This record gives sequence, C-alpha cells and structure tokens, in this order.
Amino acid sequence: MPMLKKREDLTDTKDNNTMFALGLSDNFGDIVLVADEDEQDDIDSKIKDVKNMDLDEETKMKVINEYNNLRNAKSFKEKIKYEKNIRNLLKK
Repeated sequence: MPMLKKREDLTDTKDNNTMFALGLSDNFGDIVLVADEDEQDDIDSKIKDVKNMDLDEETKMKVINEYNNLRNAKSFKEKIKYEKNIRNLLKK
C-alpha cells in the first residue's frame, strides 16, 4: 500500500507547481496575469466615477489606490483581493 507524502515533504523541493497546488504561492510556473487594454480603460472610467461620487476625500483616495493596485495585480488572487477591498470601501 503506497504511503501519502506529508505536506512538509512536498515543500522541501520548493517546486512552483507544488507550492501553488498547496496554496502556498500565487506563482504557477510561467503563467502571469496580463490585463488587456479594455480592462485598463474600464478601470480608468471607474476611477473617474469614484472622483465624482459623494464620498469623503480619504475614502476616495483609498478606493482610487485599490483600483491602481487592481490595475497592477500580478495574480488572480491579488485581483480578487483588491476587488473585495473596493466593494468593502464603497459599502461604508
């Protein structure tokens, strides 16, 4: 009967694919999140909308900062995190 490897045994190799599968890394080989031009334009239009909203200046700057972070996101996990932060800021 084959024995299963322990998580510690799998992380000894520091293989990107294994680390990604275990949820310990956002990097999966050579896959990189690349934003297309339409998405960039959409973010720009959302930033303009935020500037016109009736929010205090501190919240506006936080939301705009999160949109800029979203634009520069390197992984899907980061992208989801920034979108969640934006939703939470706009709920306030």
